[in-house]
Amino acid sequence: MRLSLLNEVLQVLPDLYFIYDVNEKKVLWCNRYTQQQLENLDIPGNEDFLLSVLKEDTRSFENEWKQSVELMPDQTHTFLYFKKDSDLFKVIDATKIYIEDNHKTGLLVCCKQSFQNLLQQQIGILKESLTTSEKKLEALKNMQNDFIAHASHDLQSPLRKLNLYLEKFISTQGTGGTTNKMYVERIKSLSTLMTSLINNFVIISYINDQPASFENCDLNKILKNVLADIKMTVKDGTFIVENSLPVIKGESFLLKNLFTQLLYNSVIFKKEDTPLKVTINASSLSDHEKQKLQLDVNCSFCSITITDNGLGFDNEDSVEIFTLFYKLQGNSIHKGFGMGLATSRLIMKRHRGLIFAKGEKNFGAQFTLILPVT
Repeated sequence: MRLSLLNEVLQVLPDLYFIYDVNEKKVLWCNRYTQQQLENLDIPGNEDFLLSVLKEDTRSFENEWKQSVELMPDQTHTFLYFKKDSDLFKVIDATKIYIEDNHKTGLLVCCKQSFQNLLQQQIGILKESLTTSEKKLEALKNMQNDFIAHASHDLQSPLRKLNLYLEKFISTQGTGGTTNKMYVERIKSLSTLMTSLINNFVIISYINDQPASFENCDLNKILKNVLADIKMTVKDGTFIVENSLPVIKGESFLLKNLFTQLLYNSVIFKKEDTPLKVTINASSLSDHEKQKLQLDVNCSFCSITITDNGLGFDNEDSVEIFTLFYKLQGNSIHKGFGMGLATSRLIMKRHRGLIFAKGEKNFGAQFTLILPVT
């Protein structure tokens, strides 16, 4: 075999390869990795080479080495020796080889690390790479959260000013007729929807990036505050809470957003010629209902329904309406951006709950929330 071929094949491998001249007791050739690992190549007397052998294994190693040299095996001779810093071992393969370049016969020796050792090294490299990636990901998430927080503030600032100037205009100039009144209502509606859109982006980002931090939440108090806000803007609507709501574990600001989304959904899709009526009802799930929904029968769950007499929707869309940016056919831009119900679904999922919808065109809609009870 020519040395040029050895260089081509073995030079870049991360194992010790060298050719030992048995008669002259010196190394005839070695690869680059061997040169990097051993300062001198006086093998087997090389102290660097023997450092990785346990003292109690040194004699065994030397005997194996001597046997390989004396036998000059035609077939590969394999023996093992242990590293002193662990219970891992290296595999020594020794094979007779003829070098055509100088017409000498030598012993081609390969010192390979065990598979377990190589695996440990790769795991170490992967762990280091994973740690670096996690740090980069954390930095990117922080940048994203900072961007969303600043963007939300900067985007809502002109909307607040727009609403302020609009109220001042109405208080000083009035609406000035049916047409102007319609335009004013459109502006107010679009401003409200834009604010809701920005808030939804913030909430989606929060849910995706922040771990849940639950506390006891009284849904009666949360719903009461939401209804108070809605009644300030909706003059011709009736909201009926038929019975008491439970206390659950959750994040109050997300649950407030959930009720706000669903109740404003009823407001947005109310009939123009019919006063809005919304009924909120709560009840406990029976074991049969839990089994039907594949829920743990040993846990308590409540069902909260929000029913309105609005425009409704085709029941075939009852699943798709929870998809981000999904809009019912025929809805114009002032009817929503297709984010409210998608955000509601994410909030319910975060609270280990379920949300369903059913509707009928021109006969209203009903949303059902299933939540675990404290």
